[in-house]
Amino acid sequence: MNKLNRENIKSILNNEMVIGFGLGFAILFLFFVFSQGKVVTIADHQRNKSSEKQQDNNIYFEPSSVYYSNVLQKTEVNTTFKLVNKSTNELIISEIRTCCSWTVVSNEFAGKKIPANQSIIIPVSFYSGSRSGINDSSIEAFLESGTNRYLASAILRVNVIEEYVYNPRAINFGEVYPGQSVTQTVRFIPKALDDLVLTQSVNRIGPFEIFVKNPEKGSKKISEAMIVFHSPETTRPEYFSENIRISTSSKRMPIAEIPVCAKTVPENSVVPQMLVFPSTPITGESRLTITTRNPSKIVRLVSKTGNNSKEIQPFIDGENEFSTSHILLVTNKDIADAQQLDIQLRIMRNQEKEENKSTFVVIKRIGSE
Repeated sequence: MNKLNRENIKSILNNEMVIGFGLGFAILFLFFVFSQGKVVTIADHQRNKSSEKQQDNNIYFEPSSVYYSNVLQKTEVNTTFKLVNKSTNELIISEIRTCCSWTVVSNEFAGKKIPANQSIIIPVSFYSGSRSGINDSSIEAFLESGTNRYLASAILRVNVIEEYVYNPRAINFGEVYPGQSVTQTVRFIPKALDDLVLTQSVNRIGPFEIFVKNPEKGSKKISEAMIVFHSPETTRPEYFSENIRISTSSKRMPIAEIPVCAKTVPENSVVPQMLVFPSTPITGESRLTITTRNPSKIVRLVSKTGNNSKEIQPFIDGENEFSTSHILLVTNKDIADAQQLDIQLRIMRNQEKEENKSTFVVIKRIGSE
């Protein structure tokens, strides 16, 4: 009896293991299928396969490419392509589109039918605008026949001849010291134009000044625009940028735009630019690093509070001789209640000429400890 029970129990356990394994596999399979979003049937697979766009030698544009040379700027080019259906089935146009905004195809063809062994004319427009050189535009037709999808494509190539070219097309003057003037020249070369004349009604925009120079009429030579940056006086770095517009004699491209930028850097810099001390107690000290373009020496320090000023004795780390770098120790006690510290320097321009310059740092007080 005990032996029989043991065999029955063993058989039952084996059956439960098989059933449990089968259920577990089924659950995992269902989880995988539903986690993908839907059950994929054979019919679905066939529909997906039939929806893929196919290239068919019997469905094509004629010609497959069109080339226009020597097209002027701001000109519209109109051409036509024939969309041919040499297949045995009727086709429906679902969409015709181009790769770019300057090439246009009418949307009136969507839904139109092309019977077997017939064709339809597709007008295409290209606008050259301010573009130059070789411009390729693709034209694509998407068609349907039952569950089949087809794609036909063509290329419109246009070579745009510029009215003129100019170089550089943008100018970065870089870092310029206060009081300096730096000039950059932009050269204009006529291309489609026989003659190019530069005119300029505005000669100055902020710190930038513009001069134009034209060659003799009929010579088809280079015209020039000289742009000068006049760096203003400053004790802090400043950035300047403008969009210079040069007027020309071209009716198609009357304006040439040249972005310009520059940075004025002071000859003298102080780090840090702000001293922070506690209001009370009047303790603490800070180091200032003074850097100058030319050799200099510290003449005096003046602390300012409103309209009042007071000269203080500087403590200089090292000899106060002509140098391009100085380290200055400032104590809270020396500049008590001051809002600004002026640093007056003597700059050596050359062996015979010296010049006085000044810079400053702001003083900030924080609450008592």
